[in-house]
Amino acid sequence: MVSEDAGTQKMARILVVDDDTGVRSLLEALLSREGYEVLTASTGEEALTKYDSETAAGRTIDLTLTDYDMPGITGLDVLKTIKQKDRNAPVFVVTGRGSEDVAEQAFKLRASQYVKKPFNNKDLVSRVNDVIEEKKERDELERMARLDSLTGVYNANSYERILNLAVKESKPYGNSMGVIYIDLNNFKETNDKRGHSEGDNLLREFGKILRDSDYCVRKGGDEFVIFCPGLKTKEQAQRIVDGIKQKVTDYNSGVEDQLLKIEPSFGFALGNQNYNELVRTAEKNMYVDKGAAKRK
Repeated sequence: MVSEDAGTQKMARILVVDDDTGVRSLLEALLSREGYEVLTASTGEEALTKYDSETAAGRTIDLTLTDYDMPGITGLDVLKTIKQKDRNAPVFVVTGRGSEDVAEQAFKLRASQYVKKPFNNKDLVSRVNDVIEEKKERDELERMARLDSLTGVYNANSYERILNLAVKESKPYGNSMGVIYIDLNNFKETNDKRGHSEGDNLLREFGKILRDSDYCVRKGGDEFVIFCPGLKTKEQAQRIVDGIKQKVTDYNSGVEDQLLKIEPSFGFALGNQNYNELVRTAEKNMYVDKGAAKRK
């Protein structure tokens, strides 16, 4: 599955914003030693530009540490702007000013932490670790809410979100996208003649195969859609389909009952605009494949 979701744990990414080179370098060294990927910015303007470009490319900023007192765009401006983009984004405000007024302003704007300079390195790292861990737990809960409990791929409620993520990822490839539409040929018959528990098991086993695809959605029943950012040729799409077919063949080799075998039909479409139309075209092509399977 994706990694908005899943297998290996990815390194958390932290954006450090401070106009003081010494503080910036210290924070970068401290947090890098903890295993975090650290991005730096020397101004509020640079920080917001970097934040936007990273998130637009699908690269999450897990935590922002921003100095309060900077020329131009201040730390509070950075905090406010980031919170407008993502109200749950963790942001620390770091300042040499010890006034309660600054702390109050920061917390009103929903800062995660308020850190006074000079800070204790060990204490700061501990606070960062705690916030990153909380974010991971929250992200995991959100991820689970987006997954189909039976198959482990994304659920139908996540369809638009996953499509938008795939569209973002396709931008470096000239917005080229491949869509693969899949339907199980024997699903209704399996349910009718072997019972719904066997039908559920069929979906569960097929889901294990489809989880290797980053952007796979169970659209409903026994229908699945895979979005493939950067796909430009029929040959590339066919290779993905053939890979899924091979895994299906491997699974079916250990199944004797014909109604318990996975028998998918596939359709795909390629393009770089009107992605919902691509899905409809892929679905039509799937029905052509399904018709050919029935005639065999």
